[in-house]
Amino acid sequence: MIDRGKPCNIVFVTSTFDQTEVGPAVYARYLWNAFKDDSEFKFHVVAPEFCRKHPQFHPSGFNKYSIPFYKQLSYKALEIAEHLKKPVIIHCNSAYANAYLLNKGYPLIGQVNDLALTELKQRMWRVLTVQGPRRFIALLWRRRQEKLMVYNAELTICNSNYTKKSVLDNYNPINPDSVKTVYKAVSVSFFNRTESIRKVSLMCDEEEFKIVFIGMAWKIKGLIDLIDALYLCKFPWKLSVVGPNRPDDLCEIAEVISKRELNEKILLCGRMNREQIRDKLWDSNLFVLPSESEAFGVAILEAMAASVPVIVSRTGGIIEIINSPEIGITFEPRNVKELQKAIEVVYRNKELRQRLARNGPKSAERYSVEPMIKNVRELYHQVLGKSVSNI
Repeated sequence: MIDRGKPCNIVFVTSTFDQTEVGPAVYARYLWNAFKDDSEFKFHVVAPEFCRKHPQFHPSGFNKYSIPFYKQLSYKALEIAEHLKKPVIIHCNSAYANAYLLNKGYPLIGQVNDLALTELKQRMWRVLTVQGPRRFIALLWRRRQEKLMVYNAELTICNSNYTKKSVLDNYNPINPDSVKTVYKAVSVSFFNRTESIRKVSLMCDEEEFKIVFIGMAWKIKGLIDLIDALYLCKFPWKLSVVGPNRPDDLCEIAEVISKRELNEKILLCGRMNREQIRDKLWDSNLFVLPSESEAFGVAILEAMAASVPVIVSRTGGIIEIINSPEIGITFEPRNVKELQKAIEVVYRNKELRQRLARNGPKSAERYSVEPMIKNVRELYHQVLGKSVSNI
């Protein structure tokens, strides 16, 4: 018999937790902070490695030569689940690992965090030319894994309504009602800043207009388009690029910068932690994300919460965030001329910058952490109800 007075164990499986600042890692830490001491749901995190120790952290380690990385992650999750008292729910934050956890005797909640898979049909040639055949083959295999998950998991959580529609259209799940939207969140209080600091950053009387780009997947997030647009701009500017840190990526970006003779104007910051990203945003006059494809865009929310005006492409889940010109400026993806014009408009219009900065935190509040945690909790209850009734 299950004692409903005892907490349900959640085994949360993620390929990244506290080593990076990408969206899935930030999401994982928000859930951990909410549920680590919860009376209803006891959280256990399985990840390849952790920066700190905790009894509820379970590292799977790396062993690339004997067993595939994601299979190893899944096996560790199942091992932990077997040692916990029921009820146990497995919540998988990694598309690659989802299929290894199916039909193992535990209710599974799968997570779809990006559109690399659901848009693969429409963007095959672009993926091949921009990301290469190796990445393309990996995505084909991952797409198969994710489709199996959508068909068989108790629930599938998508990070935007656009992602949800893509999942429904491309994977045709047996039960469409099992696919849910839970928006990723931002800690507005962490990124928000005082009125005095905000005023200083909006003055733009400095020598250079400071622009920031944040994104690990820099090719698909349109960094080259941004560099090309800024190359055409006729005012003094400085661009900080946050995210890319692999040597081959940095070499490729540096080559693009050198060809355009922009070495003195573009700073490659590499990987940054939360505090460093916040400080970089606070020191910036404008945030630009010219993505070709974007499932949602947590970095946009962080910029808005930090009162930084945003320019973003009209694609994917971004338009669910920036649904009004009073919140941010949008342009057509891959349209360098339109992006250049948008940047120059924001630079020259102080009143517009102030309005965007003022509206940013209020709009970001719609995606604060508390509603996200409430929605996840409700889904855990829904799955737990089914699990208990089946025992």
